[in-house]
Amino acid sequence: MNKDGATVVRRQLGRRMKSLREDAGKTMTQVQEAKYASTTKLWRMESGLVPVKVGDVLALARLYGADSATTDHLVAMAEASTRPGWWQDYEVDMPVDFQFFLGLESSAPRISSYESEFVPGLLQTADYSLAHARATLLTPQTQEEIQAALAFRLERQRQVFGRSEAPLVTVLLNAAVLARVVGDAQVMINQREHLLRLSKRKRVEIRVLPWDVGAHRAMFGAFKLFEFDDPATDPAVVYHELIGGGLYLEKPFQITRYRAALDSALHQSVPLTEYLS
Repeated sequence: MNKDGATVVRRQLGRRMKSLREDAGKTMTQVQEAKYASTTKLWRMESGLVPVKVGDVLALARLYGADSATTDHLVAMAEASTRPGWWQDYEVDMPVDFQFFLGLESSAPRISSYESEFVPGLLQTADYSLAHARATLLTPQTQEEIQAALAFRLERQRQVFGRSEAPLVTVLLNAAVLARVVGDAQVMINQREHLLRLSKRKRVEIRVLPWDVGAHRAMFGAFKLFEFDDPATDPAVVYHELIGGGLYLEKPFQITRYRAALDSALHQSVPLTEYLS
């Protein structure tokens, strides 16, 4: 398993641990009262947001009455879940939730997104990314910190597009994304040319929602949809980026609504090449 696969393992392990707890008739509160783990820690483990220590798995498996075969399997998964992700090679401060996002981004075979304000990080040129970072950082950063963030973003792109099996990437841009000048006119010219080059790749589709479409079903804001080959073991995830972190949605009815909104907006869109011609 490669480094990026650890996120998938965490999600699978989390679901198995949750199922084991529920089959044992234990609530999160009861686990906390038994002093095995706080409800917050347990929720993070069961949600696949964090690596799980072998000791925690052994203790919880004992509490839940798991047999030896099940426990051994869970321990093996816990060991795999602690393998470091590629992002740990970079000295960039990031919350645990965003590390989960990076794991999804670098392992999902299908990545779809609606972008309402700016070109998404996966498609940005270095100059656009630099201008975007300078405009959106909430606290003052040194030039070294900004350059480190830029190097990190460019590595994100390599981690996705450089896979042996590249993911299917579908990006829907609101017309405002291409109209808003980030940096200066030349930065935008170079960015548009970069988008056109990317759109020629076999597994990349970039479309634009024109102004004259008017109201549309994706108007509630930008989001990303990560989908996996086996929904039973790796269900789809929707991600909303927020100023204070991110919001993850996995419930089937939520995925259905977001997919329907995206499909509707895609139906009203046009290919990037047609929009820029």
